[in-house]
Amino acid sequence: MEALLRQVKQQLESWPEWKNAHKIVLAISGGVDSMVLLDLMSEMVKLQEYSDKEIIVAHFNHQLRSPEEHITEQNLVKKQAEAKGFTYFLGKWETPVEVNVEAAARDARYQFFADVLKGSEADTLMTGHHLNDTVETYLMRVLRGTSMKGSRGIPANYRRILTDQHRHAVLVNVLRPLIAVPKQELYDYAAEFSVEYLEDATNDSHKFLRNRIRHQLVPFFEKENPQFLNNMLALQEQFQASYLTHFEDYLAIEPQLLMRAEQGYWILYVPTLRDLSANKLKTYLSIFFEERLIEDVPNYNKAMLDQMHQLVLNDSDPNAVVMLGAGWEAVRQYDFIYIRPSGFVMEPKEEQIIRIDQMNQWISLSEDEELGLFEIDFVTTRMKNEADHLLTLSIPDHLTDGFYMRHRQDGDEMAVVRADQTIFHKKISRIMIDQKIPSDQRFAMWLLCDKADRIVWLIPLKYSGLYQPQQTDTITHIFLYRKVRK
Repeated sequence: MEALLRQVKQQLESWPEWKNAHKIVLAISGGVDSMVLLDLMSEMVKLQEYSDKEIIVAHFNHQLRSPEEHITEQNLVKKQAEAKGFTYFLGKWETPVEVNVEAAARDARYQFFADVLKGSEADTLMTGHHLNDTVETYLMRVLRGTSMKGSRGIPANYRRILTDQHRHAVLVNVLRPLIAVPKQELYDYAAEFSVEYLEDATNDSHKFLRNRIRHQLVPFFEKENPQFLNNMLALQEQFQASYLTHFEDYLAIEPQLLMRAEQGYWILYVPTLRDLSANKLKTYLSIFFEERLIEDVPNYNKAMLDQMHQLVLNDSDPNAVVMLGAGWEAVRQYDFIYIRPSGFVMEPKEEQIIRIDQMNQWISLSEDEELGLFEIDFVTTRMKNEADHLLTLSIPDHLTDGFYMRHRQDGDEMAVVRADQTIFHKKISRIMIDQKIPSDQRFAMWLLCDKADRIVWLIPLKYSGLYQPQQTDTITHIFLYRKVRK
């Protein structure tokens, strides 16, 4: 087996996402990287163990060059795809822009890929990004200013949410098996195996920052150290590992730090944020903006993060406001920070009842919330660890039906057990006040009720004395509640 094919095979086989993929969409231009990827994947699916995988070729015409060049490129990709027996899709950028061309072209291209993925019922996208690409991208971000996440360069394997032409979300695994391969090795492979490709004339233009980095900066660094590209890859892998470690730690406590309202805005809990070390607070605020707010506030910067840091720590003005741009603001209200569109007005919540009518499966409460009633023997340690909140109960068989979820109503009370095991009734509104829940969030919180309309659980603040097991071995069921992270 040829060396590059062996390297790519080893890389792919290290990823469960490849092993589980049935339909793979290849993002193919006419360049050497794409055409070599197309040839390599053709060889991969000839192997018996991968003969069941379906390859789909997606080619996007940006219409930034002459019609003749684009037609030549389209014909080349189509010819090679059909010769290898692959399905071929063509997309065109109908409305190219004059400013911020690179970013706009990328967005249009990935929207096309989302359309192909959704239409083909595929969940894996593969691109031909190589070692030079990720180094150039890193240097571009450094020059323009980047975040902790941006310092990772181009990830080789990750989950991404794309948006199709109808603005629907498409969740996809993005695989880049050539990310550790220098571009020169791709040229060598193409020459050895007669792989046809086209050189994009715009790659020589110094109009684009990437080209200036490619032709001026990278050769300079390689002259100083021939191992420059590999060293940069190693550095990016360290950034990647560091970021993922921070992100995993952040996810573990995110439910304690913040919540997302059903109306789409965010609520940060100041006391918990202030319990973090100074470094963790800065890091977690950065992760929050990068992973949760990036769609709504895409142009955040260090100055904005510094203002948010002060908003958390400064008690001299408990009602301060930070303007985040893009029509969003952060408003401090005592122990809470609301991140929401400017001028947001809370609408009254409609009455909603969701029946827990099936056992041992998740039931959707909202776009990003799920709850389920599970028998104790059905629940794994992983399920418990992945749940944001849980409630263990002892429920007789004849009482397992009839549970339902609703929101708070005026006058709601819960039976609460005192330390001496006596029971008294406490108003739900008083529990929320004691827990410092903002007034505009109180009607949005979920109540678990039984078929006698008694409140069993105010998620996540308080549970009643109903169905409480007297000993661990009498637990029969567990309610699990979790946030769905996209």
